[in-house]
Amino acid sequence: MNAENAEKSPLYRYRGVQKCLSEGISFLTDHFLRFVRLTLPVSIPFALIVAALIYLACDVTIVADGTVLATVVIVLATLCMVLDAVYVALIFRMLLLQDEGYDISRLTMRRLYSKELWPVAGKALAVSLLLTLTTAAFCFAFTYILQLPLDDELVTLASKVVGLVVLSLVALAVLTPLVLWTPGALLGQEGFFRNLNTAYRWGWRRWGKVFSLNLLIGLIVWMVSTLLFAPAIVVGLMQRNATMSMMQGDAVDLPDSFGVWVAVIFVVSAFIYTLLLWFQHVPMAYQYASARVSDEEQNGQKKPLI
Repeated sequence: MNAENAEKSPLYRYRGVQKCLSEGISFLTDHFLRFVRLTLPVSIPFALIVAALIYLACDVTIVADGTVLATVVIVLATLCMVLDAVYVALIFRMLLLQDEGYDISRLTMRRLYSKELWPVAGKALAVSLLLTLTTAAFCFAFTYILQLPLDDELVTLASKVVGLVVLSLVALAVLTPLVLWTPGALLGQEGFFRNLNTAYRWGWRRWGKVFSLNLLIGLIVWMVSTLLFAPAIVVGLMQRNATMSMMQGDAVDLPDSFGVWVAVIFVVSAFIYTLLLWFQHVPMAYQYASARVSDEEQNGQKKPLI
């Protein structure tokens, strides 16, 4: 990115935390219906799989058979990860197209899926796997400490608490810069692993801003998700309790179409949830772009923008 292109780029600008958040929201709202239509081939099956996973968790007859449940969940979770990576690739590809001056309102589904998507979809899946493995390693460490049997000489309650606190601080310090891995992999102009290394280095330098933005996004997504899935969880539990009562021979007075409405509510909630992926990734893309601009300023490649 040379200085001339940077001055024309709507993406590569220095932004504070609040600006990254507000412009991330604006990016979605400015082309909301267009984005929804263009992502339907991915968002619909993604929503169906998420809804199926929630339904499995609420269906007591399936939960009773652990082997079947484990197999189905693994398959669905794998498909969910693949579709999530493709959806993220769509987000970043449209972000790049807009940055390159392409009129998003003229973008066709054929061009997006035949030419623009697949060069970045593989990168999105690779970084998703790396993030999953890294997070899983810390989860395993937490589980290992929690399962340590108490011993008066070697393992005490105090030592377990100290271990969990230290591990939490290490996880917070190490995992926070990782949120820039995805924009680094999909927006970077170096090799895949060099992009990850650069993004992580920038994340360390701007740790406070990355943490603050990630915390704000996380809180908003948590609140919206709670409100969004609350009806789905309630009706799912109603169906589960009704099924348990029927298995015990009790009478249950539910409409015949109740199961259909449960499925509809699950799918609609999951479909709306896919829009939150925009909110999770676009502000972080702006944070990555801001870190890149700051790095160039520090290296004297261009004059400060503010």
